[in-house]
Amino acid sequence: MGFTVVEPGQVSADSRNRFLLKLNAEGFPDGSSEPADASAWENQVFIVGRTRRSHNGIAIRPRPADLAQGDHVAIWANEPSDRAGLVAIARVAWVSPDVAQCRIEAVTLTPLLRLRDLQANQQDTIARLAADIDEDRPSKVRPLDEPTWASLIGLADIASADTAEIAHLPIAVVAAGIDARASGYAIGQLQTIRATLHRKRRTGTRLFAARTIHERWAFHDGGRTELQFNIGLEDDEQGPLVRFGVAFSLEPSRTYPDLAPLFRKVRFFNEYLSSYPHAFADMSMWSWNGEDRGSDIAPRPIEPEEAQMGRFIFLGLSDPIPALDFDKILRTFDRLLPLYRFVESGGEAPLVETDERQPFAFGAGHRPRARSARVSVAARELVAELRHVEIQDALRRELIREYGTSNVDIEVPTGNGTLIDVVVRRGKRYWFFEIKTSSSPRACLREALGQLLEYSLWPGGQEAERLVVVGETQLDPDGAQYLRALRKRFHLPIDYRRVVRLGR
Repeated sequence: MGFTVVEPGQVSADSRNRFLLKLNAEGFPDGSSEPADASAWENQVFIVGRTRRSHNGIAIRPRPADLAQGDHVAIWANEPSDRAGLVAIARVAWVSPDVAQCRIEAVTLTPLLRLRDLQANQQDTIARLAADIDEDRPSKVRPLDEPTWASLIGLADIASADTAEIAHLPIAVVAAGIDARASGYAIGQLQTIRATLHRKRRTGTRLFAARTIHERWAFHDGGRTELQFNIGLEDDEQGPLVRFGVAFSLEPSRTYPDLAPLFRKVRFFNEYLSSYPHAFADMSMWSWNGEDRGSDIAPRPIEPEEAQMGRFIFLGLSDPIPALDFDKILRTFDRLLPLYRFVESGGEAPLVETDERQPFAFGAGHRPRARSARVSVAARELVAELRHVEIQDALRRELIREYGTSNVDIEVPTGNGTLIDVVVRRGKRYWFFEIKTSSSPRACLREALGQLLEYSLWPGGQEAERLVVVGETQLDPDGAQYLRALRKRFHLPIDYRRVVRLGR
């Protein structure tokens, strides 16, 4: 395709400025914006003028620089509508002392990218650029910031590709476009977030690095042993797509032969999706087993037989390459960031829902959902039951130390066909304890509250003086506020207790 694409790790190192040259016919060599080929413009003189320092009488801040040797330029032909548009990308080879003229080199001609093409694009940077180009003002030299330049180059790359080439759009172009505008989003702080979560020094600032960008996919720098932010190219009957979301890459390598820590993180992914089953309802989930890509399904917890060595499990969205919207990708990453925090903190980060809520949207029909094999359910329940027993034993020991052996009992019948995990006798009154193995206090409270109320208030049972939800993680401020509201508004004698299993 011919354009010079700056690798993500090199963008900030490139100190040269970038400009759009909006030129009328007299600004081009020989008065024509349609050269026979790129060589016809190599080292030819263009009439440009100085960069204006104000717009509509208001000073431009920061003060823009004048065109200089080595700067990058996008050349826009300000011709009648049928010939107006982006026509070339180049580098400045020489500028006259009065900055009225310049010569260009490394010229790459582009298919005509018209104003309506920019206006149809949903990226904020492109929308602002289109509005600026459409405005009739005398400035021929218009400075472009890094995100706008990256967006424009990306569109030019796509426009220049034929049907065969477009399926091989370098993923580096997509990665560079994302990185160029990530600073305006929460995901732009990912490397700082990683350093805090893992108590390590930050290794960089960008999402993607050269070592994490491959021919058809890329993942965030440091993401090999994490729930990784992932982008990739996919083939579809309707045309090539770009996927974007999060993934577990459960494929061992020479560098990472032991993926046990990554497998343990699947539990927290499952906990989050169980707590917020509709947070990503507009997204799809699929897995690859090393040979075949599975069908798209609605997001849900990962089954044990899916979390196997050699699997790749993805959650996210995909869009056709011609409709590629970097800002949509970044908004999607921001939505997935609370999930990433929870998983990578080992369940210690607050279990908070994605900030972007999905509006009600009725749609007839149904989305395919996975049907769990019986062995998968049994395996998951067995693991939970073993943890439940360990927590119960630890709680029983604690309560015996506090209230004495004769005042603590486990698996106490309610009189209604159910069993209470632990009961403490306080004179003629009783305290009921319900144990939950979820990784967050919120999920524990949600699962246990109904059971405790039933144990205490269902006709024929024993009313409790105090109801206690038991979990393994510390109650967070939101959970404490929730309990205070239940006690104040509904006069429920509810509380939460953290218990650490023996050996943890």
